[in-house]
Amino acid sequence: MTEKKYIELINKEVDGLISEIEKHQLHEYLEKDLQAKNLYQETTKTSELLKQVTEVEPSPNLKKRILNSIELKSYAPEYTKKSVRSSISEWFTNLNPRSVYAFTAGVIIGLIIYSVFLTNMAQEQSMNNSNFYGTIGIPENANVGKLDQVPVEFPGLTGTINFYKFENILWFESNISNSDQFEMTFIFDQTKILFDSFKPLKQSNVLIQNKASTLNIVINGDCHFLVLFTQKSTENILINLKLGQAAEVLFNYKFQLRSQDRK
Repeated sequence: MTEKKYIELINKEVDGLISEIEKHQLHEYLEKDLQAKNLYQETTKTSELLKQVTEVEPSPNLKKRILNSIELKSYAPEYTKKSVRSSISEWFTNLNPRSVYAFTAGVIIGLIIYSVFLTNMAQEQSMNNSNFYGTIGIPENANVGKLDQVPVEFPGLTGTINFYKFENILWFESNISNSDQFEMTFIFDQTKILFDSFKPLKQSNVLIQNKASTLNIVINGDCHFLVLFTQKSTENILINLKLGQAAEVLFNYKFQLRSQDRK
């Protein structure tokens, strides 16, 4: 087995850190030890291969994300005091050169994949949120149409419900004050529109049930949220909205999307 001293000298020569005296001692030893000579040749070859690997520029946020993911408290002080360079050198010393090359190549490929993943994730997040902003969630676009605004005025249940359209998206903005539980039910033709998503604009206790052509929302207390639908048809669209409390319907209104509203 190659002595540890000469393994360190091999690594120092590959890194360009060896002195002339150490270099002379190393090559004298290599002429006598065939196993050490093979190790020297493989290490040199691995170093040359690594120099040919194309450098990849990682995402600008990659360093920040990696550092933020490290839990520093989980590491004992004695580990932090130890030199990173010496720790890596000691670990690589005990590895076969082929394993070192495979590990290094794997790290480089992993960084490339991770950078692509972060880029795609950022693009996807930007696309998903491009139509909504701020606290009210209304698009900054001149093509947004406000189709209807209905006041809700009942004892203990007050507010407004706005009906908007943007491209093929229809949505309701509900801002209602109430101290008790009430239900909001949307009834629609699912061949013409589909429920897309629910976006809370104020923290509240809400239970959503979507079954076929009915969307039922149970609300406790005040609420401010958006209910989004995707338009599938160019035909006239009718959406019936009901507000109820204790099995009693307090509010019943039909929202319509007419042909002139589709522009």
